[in-house]
Amino acid sequence: MSNQFTIEDLECYIQDFSNGMRFIKHPLLNEIIFSDLDAKIPQPQKKFFVPNGYEAETFREAYVSKINYKQEWLDEAIDKENWNEVFMLIEKPYRLGWLEENYDMITDEKAYYQFLKDAWVQSEFPMSGFYDYEDLLNMFLLYDPQSMMDKDELSFYNQLPNELTIWRGVMVEKELDKENIGFSFTLDKERAEWFAKRFAQDSKGTPILIEAKVKKEEILSVFLIRSEEEILVSPDSVKIIKIKEL
Repeated sequence: MSNQFTIEDLECYIQDFSNGMRFIKHPLLNEIIFSDLDAKIPQPQKKFFVPNGYEAETFREAYVSKINYKQEWLDEAIDKENWNEVFMLIEKPYRLGWLEENYDMITDEKAYYQFLKDAWVQSEFPMSGFYDYEDLLNMFLLYDPQSMMDKDELSFYNQLPNELTIWRGVMVEKELDKENIGFSFTLDKERAEWFAKRFAQDSKGTPILIEAKVKKEEILSVFLIRSEEEILVSPDSVKIIKIKEL
């Protein structure tokens, strides 16, 4: 079993935002803090804040208990190689990072790629947390990335031409490079434009539309899950045709 998470450890995972909101940002607990951490939990509310088998008097202690409870549950799921349960226990923003650190635990190729695919699809910003785009690329190339496709996605892939035009919309703050070109493209130009502009009002960056060419054989995988004809391809494999500011 992993070492017990402590009150001192919790401090490292508390983040304050400019709007005054406070969050706990931990791989096993990602939630807003609504109360004074050192306030005592009213007795009627304890059953909602404190996991069974744990004791906590303050909200701070309750959060620590939650993390320890989930860690114990996670350890048991790993021992049983129940990767679906492991996946659900880890908070969405941390699933890809967890897999990068623990990929060697999952020796079954199908289970590994199901974890990777689901983590990728459910991640808002999959590149965040990775120092280098090659670290993420290596995760896809561990086995055969095309095995991530289901029956419909494989049929879709098989009907693609040998070379195709793909699009990516991205918000660029400084300069466009392989880190923010990323892996996720689409066959839908309008969808790419939407992605480029979606945070335009809240960002200091510039919305960019990338038009590129890629050979079918270079495609890592095709995902249809989010209804956007997503093409996964290494930035090393694309030939950029045009870059347009929107």
